[in-house]
Amino acid sequence: MENLYKFPPFLVQHLVEVAQNYRDGIFSGTNNAVEKITGTPPLSVQQFIARNRTVFG
Repeated sequence: MENLYKFPPFLVQHLVEVAQNYRDGIFSGTNNAVEKITGTPPLSVQQFIARNRTVFG
């Protein structure tokens, strides 16, 4: 895999592995930790991307 953004190799490997874990459903479980700590329910990945779409364009 080519490192287009000149990130350190360990970061690229980490991000690739996290992306694969997400696709595999590793992060599909839920709990109330975010809401308990922040007082606000968490966003889904889809909600986060929709709210921040300009960053991902």
